Amino acid sequence: MKGLKTVNEIVQAYGIHPAQVGKWEKAIQENAANIFKGKHAAKPVAEHRQQDKLYNEIGRLKMGLDCG
Repeated sequence: MKGLKTVNEIVQAYGIHPAQVGKWEKAIQENAANIFKGKHAAKPVAEHRQQDKLYNEIGRLKMGLDCG
């Protein structure tokens, strides 16, 4: 998107049709706001802490079973 390479340079480097590059560029521009949303988006800090607490509890319980 920064324009580091021209469409022709991309076409030659990767052996694709120029129209495909245009389709990809259009798709990125239309969906840029949604790229980082969804299952791969960063979770809020509170969710990370809750998950860490649960894993710690599982570890403690497992250690109790293994040692007990």
